[in-house]
Amino acid sequence: MNIKAFRANWVTELIILICLCILAWIAFFQNLGSIGLVDQTEAMFVEAARQMVIRGDWVTPYWNDVTRFDKPPLSYWFMGIFMKIFGINEFAARLPSAIIALSVVFLVFYTLRRFGILHQEQLPSNSWIWAGIGAVMLIFNPIWIAWARTAVSDMFLAGSISFCLLSFFWGYAQPIQSQWRWYVSFYIFLALGILSKGPVAIVLPGIIIVSFLIYVGQWRKTLKQMRLKWGFLIVSVIAIPWFVAVTTANGWDYINTFFGYHNIERYTSVVNRHAGPWYYYFPVLIISLAPWSSYLPLSLYRLKFWQRRYWMGQTRESQLGLFAFFWLAMIFGFFTISATKLPSYILPAIPAAVIIMALLWKDAWTEKSLGSDHKWAFIFSTLFYLIFLSALSVASLFVPQFVDNNPLTPELSQNVQASGLALNSCIVWGIASVVSLFLIFFPRLWRWLWVSGMIGFCCFILFFTLPLMEIFDVHSQLPLRKISQTIVSIRQPQENLLMVGFKRPSVVFYAQTPVKFFYGAEDYLKDLETRKQEKEKFYLIAETKRIKNLELDQEYVKSVQKNRTYQLFELDLRNF
Repeated sequence: MNIKAFRANWVTELIILICLCILAWIAFFQNLGSIGLVDQTEAMFVEAARQMVIRGDWVTPYWNDVTRFDKPPLSYWFMGIFMKIFGINEFAARLPSAIIALSVVFLVFYTLRRFGILHQEQLPSNSWIWAGIGAVMLIFNPIWIAWARTAVSDMFLAGSISFCLLSFFWGYAQPIQSQWRWYVSFYIFLALGILSKGPVAIVLPGIIIVSFLIYVGQWRKTLKQMRLKWGFLIVSVIAIPWFVAVTTANGWDYINTFFGYHNIERYTSVVNRHAGPWYYYFPVLIISLAPWSSYLPLSLYRLKFWQRRYWMGQTRESQLGLFAFFWLAMIFGFFTISATKLPSYILPAIPAAVIIMALLWKDAWTEKSLGSDHKWAFIFSTLFYLIFLSALSVASLFVPQFVDNNPLTPELSQNVQASGLALNSCIVWGIASVVSLFLIFFPRLWRWLWVSGMIGFCCFILFFTLPLMEIFDVHSQLPLRKISQTIVSIRQPQENLLMVGFKRPSVVFYAQTPVKFFYGAEDYLKDLETRKQEKEKFYLIAETKRIKNLELDQEYVKSVQKNRTYQLFELDLRNF
């Protein structure tokens, strides 16, 4: 490569990276801490991290004054560290998830740049372009955006598995002298995955890698190159100490709760009513990859993963597409079998699906290897892409009706309607549809079809999603935050806080005190009799509509604060 060509490629790379950073900022970081914690799961994770900071106990997670053994500590540790840097707030808690999401985007980008080929060929100089297309698909992926902006452990697991598997492939596809450093990276991220969510971080990569290696006939040679004994040592040194420490501190209580309930029972039986039919993840995957999912069937067919002889004859660096297929298929199948089903379970498979679709767009960009039949299939997929964009435009008009089913936020639908956000979304996706339709009529411009989705998502986030989140926050979470702030200013350390109605874990974080939750008035009234005998002073948060069932006697009850949904009372039983 001459100097002029090198400079041109370097400039192209820099421009693409800058563009990806801007797009990622919009998707992952824009207004990251502007809304309050969302009940229930996020608030529990963040409070557990806050407890680690204020207690100084980085071994045993606590929430609401009790141990929380749902997940290993990696997410708590990172949130806690960022809280020490940026303060105890929503931004600090969510920032680790956003950084992980961005890191995976860049690793996928460079993996496609280096290995984004389906056939044995030299790396083209313009591979930055379709690698960028893959990165854009991952940045503007609905489920990837959602969990990048949420302070829970799901992105930690997805990031760990993604780094783990891509590190493996980089090692697998490298010359022997360069393999070990990538396999070390593989083992490090395998250990971090274990510290993110436990045994599933070993099971999933293990199934994927072993299945792939057996299929391509490379398992004996590759496992030897991976130096499994050294790998076991690396994983053990990183992951085992915390499990030993937490078991030593808490004994069988931890083992039964984490390994028994949150791993074995979640997989073999339905937990927390999160059931689903066998086809549960088919619509989840389609929606999660929207609008790019219209190209997934053709992308999978293009791989011809059933032609084993063909793939066994390919060089290792040409097998990225097949590896991504096993990555997607094994995770999809694993959680399809699981009794407990949640949309977030499919999150670790999203980078694999993006890689597979990016390989199709590489051929569409270079106009090579598609063939006449595949070109018609590409056109058919593009029509579904257009239908998807149009459907998003029409569905946007019904957003106010979608949110009009929460009794705690009766004015939410009206405010969403009055905001004009539904119309904004309709216009954004409508314009994206029109642009796509225009590009369809010019075959040489088909390669730019992905741009309509990218611009549509940018505008959708800026002019619909972020403002809608703020409206949700004002109506759903802000009333509780204001009451919690009042509690912080007036409550004495010995005075307890009770809440009757739905469980709202965010109160524990914002009120900075444990909360005793009662789902019904009967349980509260039984507890009240005990408190009368002990002549206690405490505070009570109740839903306005439930107050009449609580038998609040004016002799000892004082209303402290009231809003449209909740009311705060002070109950002084000391002289009762």
